[in-house]
Amino acid sequence: AWRLFADPDSAGRMVVGTTDEIYLSIDGGATFTSVYTYTGTINVGQKKGLHVAGAHFDGSNIYVGTNAGLLVSTNGGAFQPVAVGGIPAAEAIFSFAGATGLDANGNAVTRLWAMTITASSVLTPIDPNFNFATYQNLYSLDVGQANWTVNTTGMSATTDLLFVATAPHDINTAYVAGQENLFSVYVGKYDAATGTWTSQFNTKVANNNVETGYG
Repeated sequence: AWRLFADPDSAGRMVVGTTDEIYLSIDGGATFTSVYTYTGTINVGQKKGLHVAGAHFDGSNIYVGTNAGLLVSTNGGAFQPVAVGGIPAAEAIFSFAGATGLDANGNAVTRLWAMTITASSVLTPIDPNFNFATYQNLYSLDVGQANWTVNTTGMSATTDLLFVATAPHDINTAYVAGQENLFSVYVGKYDAATGTWTSQFNTKVANNNVETGYG
C-alpha cells in the first residue's frame, strides 16, 4: 500500500491505493474490499503503476483522482472511470483534492482540483524531487461540468506545483504548494470570489509572515 485517505466525516471509511488496486474499508480498516483494478502499464523495476493522487468523500459519493483519470463511486462500492475532458492525454493527475459546499448563490457544489505532471513521469511511490521538473498544470472542475478548466490566475509562469489541498466543506478556498523561480518555496491560496491565487509564504523580504528556524 502506497497511499491512504480517510473520510474526515466518518472514522470507518478509508481508501487505500496499491500498485494496481484501490481498496475501500467501511469498518475502520478491519477489512478491505477491492473496488478498482488498474489496467495500465505496471513495471515494478521502473516504479510504474497506479498512483492514487487523492480522495474526496461526500456522503455516499467518493471521488478519487488517479493517473488513470477521475474515478467515482456513488454507492460506497465499486469505482467507475468518469469521462471528463480538459486534461490532455499526455498529462496525469499527481495531486487531487475536493470539497462540497455552497457557492455564492447558495447552491450545493462539489468542486474538485487536480494538479498534473507528464503522464510518463508518474512513479509509484511518488518522488517529489523528480516531479517538480515534470509539472504541467492545475485544473478545477465543478461536478457536472464536461471539462476540467485550467485554474492558475495569479501564479507566475515560473511556478511549479506539487500539491493541492482543500477543506472538505469549503469550495471557496484551496491551497497549493510547490516552488517559484527555482528553489523558492511557493504556497498559494485560492479565493473563489476573485478567482485568483495569492502567495502566502512570504520569505523573500525580511520573512514577512514566516519566521524561519535553524536549517
